Amino acid sequence: MEMRYVYFAALIVGATLAGYVARRRGLSERLAELLMTLVAVCGYSTVGLLSVWVTPLQGSDVWLPVLGALHVAIMTGLALAASRYASHDPQLRGVMAVAGGIGNTGFTMGGFVCWILFGDQGLGKTGIYGIMWAFMIVGVTYPLARRFSRTGGPAKPFVRLLIESLLDYRSIGLPMIVLGMLLSAWQVPRPLWVDEYRVVDILTYGTTALAYFAIGLRLHFTSLWPLRRLIAVLAGVRFVLALGVAVVLVYLAGLSPWPLAPVSLWVFLICSFCPTAVTGVAVCNMFNLRPREASVLFASNTALYVAVLLPVVVAMARAFGPAP
Repeated sequence: MEMRYVYFAALIVGATLAGYVARRRGLSERLAELLMTLVAVCGYSTVGLLSVWVTPLQGSDVWLPVLGALHVAIMTGLALAASRYASHDPQLRGVMAVAGGIGNTGFTMGGFVCWILFGDQGLGKTGIYGIMWAFMIVGVTYPLARRFSRTGGPAKPFVRLLIESLLDYRSIGLPMIVLGMLLSAWQVPRPLWVDEYRVVDILTYGTTALAYFAIGLRLHFTSLWPLRRLIAVLAGVRFVLALGVAVVLVYLAGLSPWPLAPVSLWVFLICSFCPTAVTGVAVCNMFNLRPREASVLFASNTALYVAVLLPVVVAMARAFGPAP
C-alpha cells in the first residue's frame, strides 16, 4: 500500500512540475482550461460511474452522503462569509468560497488516508460519502463559480444559475452518478473487462496526471506572498471551521435512531477537513474564475495539510480509531 502511494505521490508532484516547466518554456497556460474541462467531463464522471456502480448502498451509511452534502453547503457559505476578511475583490472571494467549500476527499487525499487506516472498508465508505459529490458540485459550486466569474454584468437569480448549470454539458457527471446508483441498486454486475484491464486505475492515474499538469501550468510561486491573507484564511476555514461543523453534524446524527458506525464516523471526520479539492481548481479553470490564484491556494493548502496535519490525523486514528 505504502509503495503504491509513493508512486501516486510521485505522479502528482511530477505532473505538477511538468506543467510548471512547460509553461516556463512557452506552453500557453490557457491550455489548462481545456485540460480541466476534459478532466471533469470525461475523467471524473466516468470514474464516478464505475466506482459508484460497485458501491453497496445500505444501512446507516446513508448518513455519509447526507452529512457530506450538508457539510459542503454550510462550508461554502462560511467560506464566502470569511472571504471578506481576506479580500475585497469579488472574484477572489468567489475563489475562496469554492476552495473553502469542498475538500480533497478522493483517493488523492481523504480516500487514501482512510484506506491506509481502515483498509478496504475505509475506502468503500469514502466512496459512499462521495456519492453526494456530483450533486453538490453541480448544485452549489458550479452556480457559485458562474456567478462570481461574471464581473461587470447583471447578477442572475440563483435558480436561473442552477438551471443553467444543470443543463451545461460540463455537468454530465451528475446523470452518470445517478446511473451508477441505479445500476448498484439493481445489482447489475459491472463488466469483467473493467477489472481485467484495470480501467478504473488507468482512468484515475491518467485523469490525475492531466489535472495536476494543468495546475502546474497555472502555478506561479511569485503569487504566494500577495495571496498570504487568502492562504491563511483558507487554512482556518478548511482545518478549523470545517472540523467544527463536522463534529456538530456527527452529534446531531447521533441523536437519531441510526448513529454512524465507528468506521463511518472516522471516515466522515477525516474527509470533512481535508485540504481544498483539486476539483475546485478544475471548476475555476472551467469558468475562468481566477484559475492562477486557485492553483496557488490549492498547492499551499495541500502542502500545509501534508506537512502539519496529516501526521496528527494518522496518530489520532491509530490511537483512538477502530481497528482495520
